[in-house]
Formats: sequence, structure tokens, C-alpha cells
Amino acid sequence: MRLGGSSTARRTGGGAVDRRAILRVSVPVDDAWHVVMLRGPVLHVATRHRDEVEVWFLNDPELEPQSREFTVVGTGHAMPAGRHVGTAIVPGGALVWHLLERGTAAIEGARGR
Repeated sequence: MRLGGSSTARRTGGGAVDRRAILRVSVPVDDAWHVVMLRGPVLHVATRHRDEVEVWFLNDPELEPQSREFTVVGTGHAMPAGRHVGTAIVPGGALVWHLLERGTAAIEGARGR
């Protein structure tokens, strides 16, 4: 799993320093669950390669990192227990991946829909 992006401090209109940044992690397409430490919500899911799904998230250094688990499944494949986070279409459209998150909060969120 790779982490991309860089964090830079910015001044807001009121002079306060905003240290949040949008970062990216890659989740392999390999039928396994992957633990990712995130400090904020997932913002977007996409792919540029057929063997990984990229996940952009808001990184807030003032938040405690949370251990979250993700896996990728293809359209028509068995879906393990978890919450659907997003869908990514491989360039050319031959494959469509679905990012799932598991864990107590993720499963409860999926049931509440």
C-alpha cells in the first residue's frame, strides 16, 4: 500500500494555520483486507491502474489516526460484509472495482441505510 501527497500549512482568511491536506493511498486488487491509518474522511475513489484502487482522503493532523480496513471486489463477485465506499472504473472501461470498508462502524453505517 502506498501513500501519496504532501502536507503543507496554509493561512486561512482569519490568520489561523490550516494544516489539513488531501492525501492518497492505494489499495491493491488482491482479495485481501488492507489496514490503512487515516486522519479524516474518504473523499474520492478512482483508479489509473488495473491492479489498485486509489483513495483520496482529508488528512487532519489534529485528529487521532484511525485504523480502517479496505478491500476491493469486482462487479459480479461475492461481496464480503462491509460498507461500500466507492466505485472506480479502470481506464478503457474493461473492469469496474468497488472499494469496501469493514469494521463495526462501517457495518453499522451500511445497515442504517
